[in-house]
Amino acid sequence: MTTTIYKHADFEVPHWGEFASPPQNRPGYRSLLLSHNPIAYWRLGEASGSTATDESVNGHDASYVGGVQLNQPGALDYDHDPSIQLDGNSGWIELPTSFGLATNDPATIMFWNHVRTNEVKQSYTFWIGGLDKPNRCLAHAPWNNQILFWDYGTNDTLGRISVDYTPYLDKWTHITLVSAGRLGGFKAIYLDGDLVTSSPTSNGPIQSLAGGSISLAPAVSDRQHQGGLDEFAVFNQALTTDQIDALYHSGVNLWA
Repeated sequence: MTTTIYKHADFEVPHWGEFASPPQNRPGYRSLLLSHNPIAYWRLGEASGSTATDESVNGHDASYVGGVQLNQPGALDYDHDPSIQLDGNSGWIELPTSFGLATNDPATIMFWNHVRTNEVKQSYTFWIGGLDKPNRCLAHAPWNNQILFWDYGTNDTLGRISVDYTPYLDKWTHITLVSAGRLGGFKAIYLDGDLVTSSPTSNGPIQSLAGGSISLAPAVSDRQHQGGLDEFAVFNQALTTDQIDALYHSGVNLWA
């Protein structure tokens, strides 16, 4: 079988077999995500050390703490950039106080998640700002009932939206959480690029959020996220359905 090497914008990619014509050279996941100007983008691809580098222009480097296993196989089909595994006990990522969301900001939180059925527990996948209602910005992905909850502002019907996560266990899943914020009228959850639930109402924090964590510090009793995480990005805008779909597909098929 013939091996053809194609030069992509981000990679040199071997392809087995022959194309009738060279495939279209579209951006890879990292390049496409950065084109949407995230306020932070932690690839979580470090092989060693305690720093989670922010690849956005803002330099919000974070810190690995405790039971975080680095250099694990990543979520992207064609990119060998690693991921992390959180132990569900002592592992978390401390976000810098330089990072945050302003009052009334819309928000999009996007990441790849790999939770096995036996890892499901009462856990917080992230908590930006570390504040409770009316200033929540957090997700349980999933909670111990296998429901994914996304809270922005409050955890009532105005600020919360949820969906059954059971079909997405035991594999890498692309999660996108969107809210138009307190002055908007839309919130949604997208899984693997598809809009799976939405609402014409939304809420948002009444004060600025700063810092926070991916997973939680062990001081919060037994609420640490367990499972794999990769490519964690935050935007102070509500990405569109088309943008989210394109990002997901850029992660699973370089040439699609």
